[in-house]
This record gives sequence, C-alpha cells and structure tokens, in this order.
Amino acid sequence: MFGPSSSWSSLAAIAIGVAAFASGDEQAVAVPDVPWPVEAASMPFQELGNCGYLAAWLGLSERAATTPDLGAAAPLVPDFLGTIAPWVGEHAAALEQRAKLMDVLGTPARGAGARPDFAGWRAEPALDAVLRLARDRRVVMFDEEHLSSRERAFMHLVLEGLREAGFTHLACETLAEDRALNERGHPVMTSGYYSKDPLYGDLLRRADALGFSFAMYEASPEEARPRPDDASPNDATNRREVAQAKKLATMLDDPSARVVVFAGRHHISEAKAAAPGDWTPMAGVFAELTGVDPLTIDLIVLTERGRAIDDHPAWLEAHDEGFLTDHPVMLFDAAGAPYTALPGMIDAMVFFPRTRIVDGRPDWLELGGLRKRVWPVPESVVADDVVLMQAIVAGEGDDAVPMDQVVLGPGKARVALMLRSGEYLVRVVDRKGVVMWEQSASVE
Repeated sequence: MFGPSSSWSSLAAIAIGVAAFASGDEQAVAVPDVPWPVEAASMPFQELGNCGYLAAWLGLSERAATTPDLGAAAPLVPDFLGTIAPWVGEHAAALEQRAKLMDVLGTPARGAGARPDFAGWRAEPALDAVLRLARDRRVVMFDEEHLSSRERAFMHLVLEGLREAGFTHLACETLAEDRALNERGHPVMTSGYYSKDPLYGDLLRRADALGFSFAMYEASPEEARPRPDDASPNDATNRREVAQAKKLATMLDDPSARVVVFAGRHHISEAKAAAPGDWTPMAGVFAELTGVDPLTIDLIVLTERGRAIDDHPAWLEAHDEGFLTDHPVMLFDAAGAPYTALPGMIDAMVFFPRTRIVDGRPDWLELGGLRKRVWPVPESVVADDVVLMQAIVAGEGDDAVPMDQVVLGPGKARVALMLRSGEYLVRVVDRKGVVMWEQSASVE
C-alpha cells in the first residue's frame, strides 16, 4: 500500500519512536506508555547488545501467543515480529507476519484483481535496467518492506554499479549516524534500527568499502510526533515526509553529489496531495523543494507474498508468462517504458522470482555468489533448546551487527550460515544472551 490509512500513519509514527528507543535516545525513552511490542522488540538490544536477538524474537513471539486480546497492539505485533524474523533467519515467519499485518490493517488482497496484458513486453535483468535508467539521474530512490530482507539483498547487487556510474552518497531511512559509520567502516547496534538486520548491516559495510558517503535523513521524534491541534490523521506523517525531504534536499548543495536513497515502504512515492490534509509523500515533496526529479524504483510490490491470494496480478501475469526465472527483472513495453503499477507515483518496479530455499536459507542470500553456505558449528554443540548461531566479523568488536545468524533448535532442520570470505567469530547464544560456545572460523 502506498497511500497510508490512519493505521499506516500510526505505524509510521511508532517507527520513529522505536528507532530512537532502540538506539537509546533519552527523549524517546522518556515518552510514557510505550506500547509493549515496541519495548519487547527493543529492550533486549539495549540490555544485551548483539546477544539480544533471540531474546527479542522469542520474548515478542511468546507474549503475543499468550495475549488473548492484543487491542491497540494488534498491528504492532505482526509488524515487529515480521521485522525481526529476517534478522534471525526466519524467512517463512516474515512472510506469515506480513500476511497477518495486511489482515489487521484491512489491506485488500490483490490476487483476484485484473491482470495486465504483457503481450509485446520484454524483460530486462533488473540490475542492467536500473543502471541504464539511472545513468543521467542525480537522485535514485528505492523502497523496502521492513518485514523483508530481499530488497536489501538486491541493493547489495546494485550498489557497485551505481558507485561506478558516479553516485556518491547513500541515504538510508534507518541511519542514526553517518560520519561515525564511515569512520568505523562497519555498523554497530546503535547505527540504526533496521540495520540490525545482518543483511542490512552488511549492506552498509559494502557501501563504505565502495566509497559511498552515508547520510542520515530521518525525521526526529519531535518532528513526527502527533500534536493535539492536528486536523488530520495524516498531519504527523506529513511532517515526517517534509522533514525527510528537507534533509535530503540539503545534500544537493554540493553540486557533485549524486544520491542513492533507500527508504521504507511508501516514502518514495511522487504522489501529489489532492486536498489539504492528504498524504504528501517524501519523494514528491523533495521534487518540489529541489526541482530535481528523482528516479523512483519500487522493490516491494511485485514480489512473492505469504499467501497466493495476496500476490499482485502483475506479478502473477509475469510469472505465468515466463518472465520470472532465476533473477529479478523489469518489464518494458514496445515504446521502452518500464512497467509500474502506480503511474504518476513510482517510475519503475522490479519483479522478483519466487524464493527457492536451499539448506534452509533463501537462494537470494547468495548475493550473486558473494556469500557461501557454511556450517561452522559441530552438531554436538546444538542444544535441546532454541538457540541462535551467529557469525561476527573478526575484529569488529562486541557491539558489531552480525554478518549472519540463524535460529537452531528442536524440530528445526539443519541450516547453513551465509558468509562472505573472511575471518569470523562464530558463536551459539541462548535466549538469555549467554554465549554457550564460540570458535574462530575462516571462510575462503
């Protein structure tokens, strides 16, 4: 969904608070009546650092399962469970929670909708298409679904080409730091909220190694907080959109800057408000402020869902026409225009093929051959209880975002870690954050 209902607006406001809350922002922490899903999804990281992932996942899961009436927390539970699920390697659970969130918010299933006619259209590898479309642009914006790591995997593949094409800055919605991140060269647990995802964290490592300069642009909690005199449920969301757009606009004061923006959900829409109080998304505000037309590329609409009924009609048609094989594509009509399900809002959309699971992990975690499947923990170490196997890059320190991690335990099949070449500290952590086993490992 790109036009937020009041429920989406509420989630957007909560997102500001949880990002600051999880990073230890005193202003956010001091806000009374923090919803319990926010606290359950955040406090383990404050208390246990990068040993807190399993505590957050299990704590939120178990409380949700034993709470008969979720009440106002109903949309927050699947949102945060679905957000954390990819962080601990639970791809199927993330898809399941996304479907539950759609149900809670009343998002209509798309599978029964009319399909477009793709006769005469051609498919082009998405990586090639993005670089071609971005060649003469100063700003290119991508979106991601927070309940997914797949878009982050795609960004791993596209960043190198964008850097070679002359893009200089990477602006990520989640970032709580920029210069310090560049100086350090790797993310820590307070670098951002969504960057706690190992795949997102490693995206920041790669961006730094490629020579990108990081840029924060998120609104502050105060800028996005609802106010007593708000005339519309969208007012707080719109203040957030404007604050984001203004911060991105300042980056263009440097005439040599070319910016890649990686935003959450609907923010890259270029829709214009039809009436006062309507939603005014960040990309549209940015274009009006700067006079720069950003290339907006959606990564979240045309991908698989947890239920067939939720699959987008265009995705189904592309799948049935044989366009979706083993790599992401864009579709172009006879005139060379890219397909978009949201004309006037989004310039182009990437179609993703259905995920294949290999050794318990999604195939796209291979990152085009950059990562390898590794089983560094002896079978004898795996406990009878649920534990987390994680790999920390050697030398990055106790607060580094892991390179990868997966949940192990009773009834779970053997799964592999997906690691780049390098040196690691591999360890097994229990639900209390206690390191049960650790050992150095080298990946060729």
